[in-house]
Amino acid sequence: MRRLACALAALTLLTAACSPSEPVAATDPPKSTPSASAVESTPEPEPEPTAGATGEPSAAATTPLTGMAADDPALLARPVLAVKVDNAPLARPQIGLQQADVVVEELVEGGVTRLVALYQSTDPGTVGPVRSGREVDALLLPSFTPLVAMSGAHQTVKADFSAADLPAVEEGQVSGWSRFAERPRPHNLFLNGPRLWEAAADRPAPQPAWAFGDAPAGGEAVSAATLRFPRATSTWTWDAEAATWRRDQDGGPHIVLDETAGRAETQVTTDNVVLVRVTVRPGGRTDSSGTPTVDIAAVGEGDATVLRDGQAFTGRWRKPAPDAPYEWLDGDGQPLPLKPGRTWIELLPTDSGLELTQ
Repeated sequence: MRRLACALAALTLLTAACSPSEPVAATDPPKSTPSASAVESTPEPEPEPTAGATGEPSAAATTPLTGMAADDPALLARPVLAVKVDNAPLARPQIGLQQADVVVEELVEGGVTRLVALYQSTDPGTVGPVRSGREVDALLLPSFTPLVAMSGAHQTVKADFSAADLPAVEEGQVSGWSRFAERPRPHNLFLNGPRLWEAAADRPAPQPAWAFGDAPAGGEAVSAATLRFPRATSTWTWDAEAATWRRDQDGGPHIVLDETAGRAETQVTTDNVVLVRVTVRPGGRTDSSGTPTVDIAAVGEGDATVLRDGQAFTGRWRKPAPDAPYEWLDGDGQPLPLKPGRTWIELLPTDSGLELTQ
């Protein structure tokens, strides 16, 4: 409790200047009616329905990564901010993770996982801890046309990003970064989302990520799904009362800090979980500590399971090129729609365990 209290105290430094005793400098947050003479025999034509007119938003008025109605039309033109987020035990509780439209969990060296959080429809405020990029990100992200925020990357990774037209920013290159003194390095780097969006002003808005819609037929009732990475375990449990999937990490609730609720603790939830089976091979290099990296085949096709509405739908995933979006397909090769809302994509190695509880 004392460590969490210290972490919470440090978090408030993101939006206020540091006291003289605080060695870390925090960044301030950015500041016509028809004519009465109309002829009755030629009535005005019925207007075309607009978003909200019938209670159902049109496709043009839904945010591209969630399929949800856009409260502000300006959101439709906003680019994506992709943030590499630490998922090591010392990185928790993360901040701003629950506000992401899409989160991807990917295997990294040492058998642990790291996250890629994509923000477009919601302002995340503070996000982090931020960590470094990996080769797989250059395969995952181009279709979202994002600005990538990361703590750094190997030169080969940066070359991959450049070839994929993925601009990336690191600590010190733009404003909006802070180090929390109460957290140990390298798990203490955080960023200010609005400041990073200023740096992403020239990036295009993304196209719709994938199909959204009602649940199709053929689902199988599932109460939980447990994913066993080499040195990490992720479990998603269906909460029927709240109509959401709740996430556990390594045997306990995955707790994050929610800036929209005064940085209160909350458990990670989502509307969709897509389990993507991928081939993982040695990466051919080592990280800064000498641990071998991994190569994830995130482009191509393979088996997939979509979890939504307390059901599991077995199908396939397809992504023919880095700049092509993921497709979720049923057994007949037809689009398998996701529920409008937030989505977690789990890149699960083909040789890792997956348990579905019915």
